[in-house]
Amino acid sequence: MSDIQERITKVKEYFKEMQVTQVEDTPVIYVVVSFPDKWLIDESVEDKFDVAVRDGREPGEYYFCAEMEVGFDKVFDAVDLCIAVNKDAMERAQIYQQKINELKAIFGSKARTIAELKSLEFTFPPQKKVKTKKAIPAPPENRQLSQEEVKEIYSDEYKK
Repeated sequence: MSDIQERITKVKEYFKEMQVTQVEDTPVIYVVVSFPDKWLIDESVEDKFDVAVRDGREPGEYYFCAEMEVGFDKVFDAVDLCIAVNKDAMERAQIYQQKINELKAIFGSKARTIAELKSLEFTFPPQKKVKTKKAIPAPPENRQLSQEEVKEIYSDEYKK
């Protein structure tokens, strides 16, 4: 039971209640949370965690629910993801506003010449390259692939 208490404590700022109930013959777990205005539920959360998310009675209130066999951890994982996504969005918006204010100060000041402002550059550290899988080519219409072509397509190189 302490695991449940730890999960509740982790989301206590948003947590309202939790209950286990019977829906027809299926035991179901509900976690009710209240998020700040304008927070959104991540679109992938239901499929990713096998939970259902429904609007609550009050604005910002949501019911995260799943069959008991899914487990309370998955329900709390879904809540955690929504919190993380929204906090990330809030932080990005705050940083965006800070950078706008910095640019306003730079461009509003007469201390810089037009030439200096035109030469303004933004630099970021290089991102790591992500390996992508090669697409498996489709055979041309009305043409069967040879055995050699099939071996080449499904070689270990394409499976990596």
